[in-house]
Amino acid sequence: TPVWLGRIDGHAAWANSEALRRVPKLPKSDPQGGRIVRDPETGEPTGVFTDTAMRLVAARVPRPSRNESLSALRLALARLSRHGLTAIHDPGIGLEEVPLLKELIDEGAFPLRSYAMVLANGNELGERLATPSTPKIRDYKGRLSVQAVKFFVDGALGSRGAAMLQNYSDAPLERGQLRVREEDFKKAAKEWAGAGWQLAAHAIGDRANRLVLDAYEAACESGGSGSGAPDLRLRIEHFQVVNASDLPRVRQPGERHGGGSACILASMQPTHATSDMAFAEERLGRERLRGAYAWQ
Repeated sequence: TPVWLGRIDGHAAWANSEALRRVPKLPKSDPQGGRIVRDPETGEPTGVFTDTAMRLVAARVPRPSRNESLSALRLALARLSRHGLTAIHDPGIGLEEVPLLKELIDEGAFPLRSYAMVLANGNELGERLATPSTPKIRDYKGRLSVQAVKFFVDGALGSRGAAMLQNYSDAPLERGQLRVREEDFKKAAKEWAGAGWQLAAHAIGDRANRLVLDAYEAACESGGSGSGAPDLRLRIEHFQVVNASDLPRVRQPGERHGGGSACILASMQPTHATSDMAFAEERLGRERLRGAYAWQ
């Protein structure tokens, strides 16, 4: 029986031997932004894939039917309701999910207010990606807004996919990888901001965070944040490991920079500190840890 198991953060997955037998021959080199983990002695794949390399196997996994997706959505909504959640930010949905959400809203079976972000990249599970010309949804029946776009710029610290300026302390030959080329992300940031979308970019490592800051500042200087949306509140999702010199570059609401308002939000999740504390210092070393999880 083929088995494909994803890591809780969505940045790594494992395939058993039967699953590997059912995929086309794997490339000898890693894809841009991902890694095929190989046995150091034989060079054979171990079954572990990170970030963009997961597509090599995930593309062969059968997609759920519409009814299966609706059933899963109803189960998830019921669980959220039991825990008392009434409003969420949903950072990364495929375009195929939007009609399902609207269908449940029309039925009166959607007990949440959802601020959803469409995916611009990172579709390892085959989701349909959005473009800057994708129609926005503003407060559909008081339940759903789709006015933000999610980018994945690097991977996770746990799987050493976070893009670092220097090599990992516990893996001297590795420094993670960017999941998107620098020039491509800077160009995309200008295009999406110019179309009035709020950007939300996943960035864990200090190299990835610096790239996002560079791209956001360039988008503001080009006037992107002034095109129909005076304050897009550009989000850096996680802002987890940051070079100390880059910390002051986060700008608060009301500050101005370049062509217009340049609010850059550090959208941090405190649970990352508790989930990573067992290995963060080992990965980063004590000095780099000073710029990690740096809320006040």
